[in-house]
Amino acid sequence: MSGCGSTSPHGVGLPFGDDFSGPTCAWSTKTDSSVALACAQGTYRVLVKRPGAAQNVRTFLQTEDVELLSVRADAVERAGLKENDYGVTCWVSRDKGYAFVISPGGAWRILKLNLKAKTPEAALAQSSTATAIAGLGVSNRIRGDCVDEWWPSRDAPDAEWVTTLTLSVNGRGIAVTRDTDSWFEFVGFGLFVAANRGGTDVRFDNVAARRLPAKSICTNPGIRYVGTTVKGAAVCFTLARDGKRLLEIGFGAATSCSGRSSSADEHKEFEGVLPELGAHGRIDQDVEIVDAQGNRVAAYLFRGRIKGAAASGVLSNEGFCESLKVRWTARRVS
Repeated sequence: MSGCGSTSPHGVGLPFGDDFSGPTCAWSTKTDSSVALACAQGTYRVLVKRPGAAQNVRTFLQTEDVELLSVRADAVERAGLKENDYGVTCWVSRDKGYAFVISPGGAWRILKLNLKAKTPEAALAQSSTATAIAGLGVSNRIRGDCVDEWWPSRDAPDAEWVTTLTLSVNGRGIAVTRDTDSWFEFVGFGLFVAANRGGTDVRFDNVAARRLPAKSICTNPGIRYVGTTVKGAAVCFTLARDGKRLLEIGFGAATSCSGRSSSADEHKEFEGVLPELGAHGRIDQDVEIVDAQGNRVAAYLFRGRIKGAAASGVLSNEGFCESLKVRWTARRVS
């Protein structure tokens, strides 16, 4: 492994969980001159024999990539220095990702990773003291949330697409930082150990990963439906109180045009359209956007069917940039 990254288990779906209580070990059990990996006594052990490059154990999704990913694990250092780092990671490719790590003494860091770079780890944020996290136990639950989002808001003139990274320890929020040089969508997650001395023994348990719920970008009062696309992007729409008119549609969508990539939350109001929609009706709505020249162009087609408290459909584009076609589901929330 030795900084190149060991991949296991293979092709998982979300939500994912492993408490290492089963008879077989789905994670890497590689052993070389630098590290020994194994399932041991109901935990996953990373035993660093020779310090050097950080150790990464990763797994990649067999389902579609997601824009909102949360990873957590219980971790304890059985042997090693107080300055060692360990935690969880989320990945945007086989080589690039983010790490959320703590040290036994109470320091923390949020790292940007590039396994092919000369310096594989760069700190996006870190504690100012070695005892910044109060109340650490022997074993601590480390959680990292990786969210691609349009920030600070869809209406702000200086808004941009960023990755928001949130570190929590034992259920308490520790730090939030944003990477403006962000990468779109997450393809995997894993575990991280950086040790300064041979013989460092870190154990992980209760490893879990899931999609985070998307934020609703709809604002009008009425009958609200909220959900996500299969890639985890937000979807919402609102009907009038009588259920017969569509008031608004909101969704997150990424585009790639002529070598440039962008992503934004689209929010459009449709007061008065689609009369007699009904509680079990269809939605078949064009969504226009303003292009770089200031022209309004038909960019997306939002289709779906409402069936009581549930709704589902397809979001596609209409010749604007690359082909887009993703399924979405939503539930009534108000």
